[in-house]
Amino acid sequence: MQTGHSGLRPLAEAGRAELADLPWPVHGGWLAEAAAWRRGRRYGGASNAAVRVAREAMADAGWTDAEREEAWIFAGSSRGNAGELLGYWQERRPLRLLAASNALHSEVAAAVSIELGLRGPWQVLANGCSAGLDAAGMAWAALRAGLARRALVVSVELPLLPELLAAFQDTRLLAAEAEADPFHEKTAGFHPAEA
Repeated sequence: MQTGHSGLRPLAEAGRAELADLPWPVHGGWLAEAAAWRRGRRYGGASNAAVRVAREAMADAGWTDAEREEAWIFAGSSRGNAGELLGYWQERRPLRLLAASNALHSEVAAAVSIELGLRGPWQVLANGCSAGLDAAGMAWAALRAGLARRALVVSVELPLLPELLAAFQDTRLLAAEAEADPFHEKTAGFHPAEA
C-alpha cells in the first residue's frame, strides 16, 4: 500500500485448480506462503490459520502463561471453515460424530483456546466481512469496561472458493473493473482476498 501497488492479481494465477477456470475475470489477493497455514489434521483451514497467527501475536506480545490463561478471545470470521463444508481442504482426520460442529465458525476460537491455553471466555462474530473489525471493537469495549484484563483478537477468512465468488458475482458485489485500484474513487465493488 505504501508504494501504491495494490497486489491484486487474476485469481487464475493463484495456482489452485478450482480457481483456474472461473467464467468471469476476478482479481484478488492472497499470500502464496500462507496456503500452508490452513493445513492440519485436527481443525479446518480457517481454524488452523487462526492458531498460527494467534501464536505469533502472543509471542510478539511476550505473554506469560498466567497472562495467557486469563485472556479473552474475540474471533471474527464470516466464512469460517466453509472450505471443508464445500469439499475443499479435506485434510483433517475424519471425525464422524463431530463432522458438522467441526465446520462451524465457533471452531476458530475453540481451536485457539485449546491449542494455546487461553482459558478466559471467548466470543465469535460471524456477521459478514466486518467480523474481524467488530471483534476488535468488542475486545476494546471489554477492556475499557474492565471486564477483561487482556484480550486476543483473531480474524480469519478463506473465501477464495468458486461457490462463494459466484454468490458475490451474482449479487454484483465484486468489482466490475478488475484492473481498478481498490482505493480509486471510481472503484465499485470489492476485490476478494484470503486473509
